[in-house]
Amino acid sequence: MTLAFAHPYTLEHATTWIAMNKESPHNHLFLTTLEDPKTVIGGIGLKPGSDITSHTGEVGYWLAEPYQGRGLMSEALLAFIEWTFYQRDGDGSAAAEGKKPEVKKTRLFAGVLGGNTRSMRILEKCGFQKEGVQKGHIVTRYGELTDLHMYGLTVGDWEAWKKSRQQQ
Repeated sequence: MTLAFAHPYTLEHATTWIAMNKESPHNHLFLTTLEDPKTVIGGIGLKPGSDITSHTGEVGYWLAEPYQGRGLMSEALLAFIEWTFYQRDGDGSAAAEGKKPEVKKTRLFAGVLGGNTRSMRILEKCGFQKEGVQKGHIVTRYGELTDLHMYGLTVGDWEAWKKSRQQQ
């Protein structure tokens, strides 16, 4: 996690975060289970690019420990990618009418701290490709120096990945 997440994370932090994300644009979404939709088990979000990178977005996510290792984050990320590329800021009507929806973003990326192999695997399972490693790029909240592994996914690669997945 980045330093944007307070540690320890208090109820006051959560209340502030919820208030910030009630208004449009909705860049951050809660994850819940179907069985208990009132209990938040994780989150997924997009930090939109700006200026000459406005066509991009940085993806970030987290999942509470009791829910890890079940494929839930991979499932959520797949849906989030589709929503971000095609339906973000739209009503999804084009897809509902069988038309190809307008592309909203053309590239997504994510940075993963060295050693977080689970997160790297989730990105790879969802079509992201490792683009490089920035050596010694991160100082963690504990003062440890670590690498940043960069992953990316273009809308073209996403479409090809989905097509190959459907053929399998």
